[in-house]
Amino acid sequence: NYQCQVDNNFDVESAPCVLVNKLKEDCWEKNLCPYYNARNAALLDKFSILNYKMFLSLPTHVKRKNFIVCDEASELEDELVKRFSAYVEYDKLKNYGLSIVPLVTESTQKTRAWLYDLIFNLSEHIGTLQNRYSKKITNLSPIDKIKLRYLKNLYNNLTIIESSWDECEFVVEKDSQRAFFAPLKVDKLSKYIFDYGENVLLMSATIIDHKNFAKALGITDYEYVEVDSTFESSKSPIYVTSKNKLNYKNIKIELPSIVEKIKQICDFHKDEKGIIHTHTMEITDYIKGRFNDKRFLYRDTSAKNETILKDHSSSSLPTVLVSPSLSFGIDLKDDLARFQIVAKLPYLPLSSKRIKRMFDLDKNWYIDKMLNALVQACGRATRSKNDYSTTYILDGNIVDILKNHKDRLPKYFIDRII
Repeated sequence: NYQCQVDNNFDVESAPCVLVNKLKEDCWEKNLCPYYNARNAALLDKFSILNYKMFLSLPTHVKRKNFIVCDEASELEDELVKRFSAYVEYDKLKNYGLSIVPLVTESTQKTRAWLYDLIFNLSEHIGTLQNRYSKKITNLSPIDKIKLRYLKNLYNNLTIIESSWDECEFVVEKDSQRAFFAPLKVDKLSKYIFDYGENVLLMSATIIDHKNFAKALGITDYEYVEVDSTFESSKSPIYVTSKNKLNYKNIKIELPSIVEKIKQICDFHKDEKGIIHTHTMEITDYIKGRFNDKRFLYRDTSAKNETILKDHSSSSLPTVLVSPSLSFGIDLKDDLARFQIVAKLPYLPLSSKRIKRMFDLDKNWYIDKMLNALVQACGRATRSKNDYSTTYILDGNIVDILKNHKDRLPKYFIDRII
């Protein structure tokens, strides 16, 4: 997100100083680099705010603090999984000048040996490229920048995985095109955050079951504090239905009915902005194929979430966001969303080998993940005491969920149910 001050054709991750240390030292001495100025100020200060990716990538000696506060802690497991995961795409590496033998073995020991060889080959290849490019740094093309960034990021990710191989079990998915590595559990990996604070505070509005939450993160000694919401439930009602119970077998049959309900709700809120949480691109595309209206802003291959959010915020029209991935971290305060629709309960895909393994090991983990995502989605529109909105959950499975798991959901959420 920071632009190079020496050459504004570069961002700081691929700036000339990445390859020429002397240039980097010169920029440091003159305080030219906005990224390093901000980073160094944050690391030297008693109080700093970092995202999880930044914190996990810091050198050990600058991580240590008296207090570490982890906000949005319900996402901590996913952040650790992302940090200790990596895709190896064979064709991409070949296009970047590195041909490797695809991973085919089922042996854990042989897989690790394959991984170690790949890391070694990546290191040599990156070194060769850097020596070559350092002699013509001003002519580094956009393609060369992308190439170096990709190779260095992959090298760093694979090095982290290899060094953690003995600490936890890694799930490996592979085919003729690529290999994917991800940790099965993160209970042994959370130390890469927790060990650096004398006191650690985890905060979240959606810790569904604190015992399972602590277990997943390897926490054995803790105090749990739950406080009531300051929002009035009557200002944010959630309407549910027992009809149209969606699953992967009947989704195509049930979607026409779901879309008709979406149309009725959007017509009812015709003068207000809103959001439709689709959960999948399949549902997003299905809605798009039936609502040819500029009011609807779709997350698709041509428009990222950032793009449609910007358009939604700047438009004077009663626009409606339609996306499978806006359940977390967005602030649709006041008139930015007076209604929201949850088209399908946000269960994780069992097509993922890791998720299927976790599901088989612990059904409660799987339910908790869905409940967490659901509560987060339902919290995107009402953002303050004076704010208000209406939420509609159209997946009929919600009735059984409320019946069987009511005690695991936050009281403030249950109080909103109509």
